[in-house]
Parts: sequence; C-alpha cells; structure tokens
Amino acid sequence: MVTQHMAVDSEWMKDEEKKEYFVRKPSSGSDFNPHEFMADGTAHGKDPYCGAWPDTAQLNYFNPELRKAMTEVLVKLASSCDGLRVDMAMLILNKCHNQCWGPVLAANGWSTPQDEFWGDAIKAMRRKHPDMVLMAEVYWGLDSELIELGFDATYDKALYDTTLSRHLDNLRGYIDSKSEAFLAHSTHFVENHDEPRAVAEFGGKMNANCA
Repeated sequence: MVTQHMAVDSEWMKDEEKKEYFVRKPSSGSDFNPHEFMADGTAHGKDPYCGAWPDTAQLNYFNPELRKAMTEVLVKLASSCDGLRVDMAMLILNKCHNQCWGPVLAANGWSTPQDEFWGDAIKAMRRKHPDMVLMAEVYWGLDSELIELGFDATYDKALYDTTLSRHLDNLRGYIDSKSEAFLAHSTHFVENHDEPRAVAEFGGKMNANCA
C-alpha cells in the first residue's frame, strides 16, 4: 500500500472535488521550489532528503477529509487480504510531513493535526479486521513510533546494513543494543526490491544463506 502519494494520472487527480486532497503550491509567494510542483500547482511526492518524484502527486495529510478517505481505503484493502506492506510509512507522520511540506501547508492555511494518521486509521481498521497484519517500510530510526501507533512489524534496515559490514562484533553489538520487544516486531531481510540480490551483495550463495 502506497499512502504518501498517488500517480499523476490517478482517478483522484482527475476529480475536481478531491483537489484539496493534494498538497498545492500557494497562490502567493515565490520561495517555493518550482521543480516540486506540476503545472496545475499540485506538489510531487518527495521525502526530506531527496528531490521530488515527478511521476507522483503528494497527498495532504493535514486535510481531515483526505485522512478520512485514506482510512476508508485501508479498511477496504483489509477486507480483501490478510496483510499489507506500507511503502515509506514514516513519511506521513506529522513531523515528517511537516519537514517536507510545513511552509507550503502553512501558507495554504493547514495546521498540524493533534493526532497521528496511523494511530486513528489503524484503530478504525482493527475494529473490522482485528487480525490484519501491517508491516511498515521505515527508516531514520522511526521504527518504534510506528509500532506504538499500531503496526505489527517494521523494516529493520539497520540490521541489514550491519550484516553487510561482515563484522560479527558489529552484528552482536547491534542485536545486544535492541530490546527483545523491538526485535520481535522487526522484519529481518537479506534482500528486497530496493536492495541488490543477496547472492551478489554477500558474495555468493553460501554467504547469502548464512546471512
């Protein structure tokens, strides 16, 4: 499930009534990066550390109506599967959304919500689908925050990177520094669609299997 943005040709982008579901360039002011917006003023998706993704349209999670609509999407998806991997789940935490779009949203009159989207949305989903499993793709040390908001599991990218160091003391040190509860909620992996294949990265089948 991709929650932070939509494709530039998505059905919501074609619906005039859903115009404010997206982050939009303020009508006044020239201090905003023009490369982050489409010709119609809709912002492209991005994270705080890289440029805009030009094939995406950024959703506005400070808009209560968008939050309601995306909660309905989550509940609907949960009715047809037993688990979801949520793409870049941390990007719609209030602080991350502010980091990306704070000045733009403030210029358009949007303020930071008191509650986190994930906390409210996951509670709504679990009322109907209590056994649904949610796994968050997450970076920047925000794993525990998403677990507290209701996710069942989070990517343990730090363990993957530590394993790549090929130093057993580093691996022991990382594992010893984490609580059993944290590790129990962590998704451990040696490859995924964003990383090189394990056989190539670890130097052969035997090393990949050991990892």
